[in-house]
This record gives sequence, C-alpha cells and structure tokens, in this order.
Amino acid sequence: MKQPSISKTLFLITILMAPATIFADTIGSNPVFTGNSDGDAGEAYVYAGGYFSADQQVSSMTWNNGSNSPSDVLTPLMFQDNGSGDYELIGIGQTLGAGSGLQTASITASLGTFDTGASTTDTFGFITAALDGEGNITSATPGAVDFSGLQGGYGVSGSPSTNEWLYTVDVRPSSALFIGEVFSYTDGGYSCGSDVCLNYYAYGARTYSAEASSVPSSPEPTTWLLFATGLAGLALLKLRHRHQ
Repeated sequence: MKQPSISKTLFLITILMAPATIFADTIGSNPVFTGNSDGDAGEAYVYAGGYFSADQQVSSMTWNNGSNSPSDVLTPLMFQDNGSGDYELIGIGQTLGAGSGLQTASITASLGTFDTGASTTDTFGFITAALDGEGNITSATPGAVDFSGLQGGYGVSGSPSTNEWLYTVDVRPSSALFIGEVFSYTDGGYSCGSDVCLNYYAYGARTYSAEASSVPSSPEPTTWLLFATGLAGLALLKLRHRHQ
C-alpha cells in the first residue's frame, strides 16, 4: 500500500490540530426588514440564542433599520452569560448612527472589551441610546433595529443557535451603564433585584434584525508556526506533483 508523503501528512496534522480560533464567527438573527419597530427610547437588547467561540474579537455589527428614523442611534454592547439568565456587561462600544435600511458598522470598544478570551458564553446586544466615554447615557431614541415575533429555526450561526432575544421592558437602564453591571432575565414580571431587568413577559418573545461578526484574536506564535508548516508541506506536495 502506498504511504502518504511527509508533506501531505504535515498538512493533514496541521488542519486537525489547528484551533478553532483561526475561524471567524457571526451570531444573531437575519437582519431583514420587518416593518416593526420598538417605540420606546433607551431600551437594551441581548441576543440570547447563541454565543461566540473563544479567542474572538467582535469587530462589526449588521442591522436593519427599515422602520425608524435614520437619525436614531444605537450603542453595541458585549455580554457574558453567567447562567440562570444573568448577562454581565463586559463591553460598551462607541455609539453608531442607525442609518436607514441595512447597515453594517465596525465596533470600537469605548469601555471594557469585545474580546471573548477563553469564554465560550459571550454574546452581543445593543442599547438605543448614545453613551459618552464614561458610560453615561447622553441621549436616547426609539427603535433603530427592526423586530418581529420570535422566529423559528436557527440563528445565522446555524445549529444549535436560535433567534431568541431578550429586552428591557419599561424598566430601562438608568442614566449610565457600567462594566460588570448585570442584566437579569425574569419570565414572570419585573422583580430582579438591583439588576437591570430583561424579559419578554409583557410583550412576548421577539427576534431583532441584527447580527454581529468577529475575527480571530491573535493566535499564539506556535499556532502560526504549525499552520505555516502545513502550508509549506502542501506547497511542496504540489511542486512534487508538477515534476512527476
């Protein structure tokens, strides 16, 4: 039986051993026009249907503002799911103009981080308000992102994600957000202690037309070395085939 070449073996080993961090993630729901908008200003929203992988830098957000004023604003947020419906705020981005229709914008951290690190339970969200560099809410607008009733099927990242979003109802964030603040989900009312309340008890489950994408955080030098070795092996394999 013919044995595989050394170069081919090196390449296969590289693919099998390379960590998932060489790939990017996109999570959330399809950013489609729905014709529905949230009439409350300054509400916060959390994607609860899936998570980013470890070692990812969340870099951009795409949304559809087909039903509201293009002068509306939104601020990207980064959360870590601590279990039992508790989402800890770990990142606050710079405020973005909502624009009109389908929009994509880069995320730049203003406070905290949008890097998942070793965590596999990080997700994103947004608040329909403008924040300054200290997390103070300077203005608030309604809407900014279209929504619909909870959509079935998978989120944009595929199985096992969903299209579930959580949102504040009536009990909104105070005049400022801070890193480490906890947003808590409760399915039966507004009793969530000192945390910001997240629920859809009053108005039903929803899907918001927004997704966020990441790029891999910088891999360790050994990862690059391993990957480069595999690529070199593949190049050598192709060169040998040319001369056969």
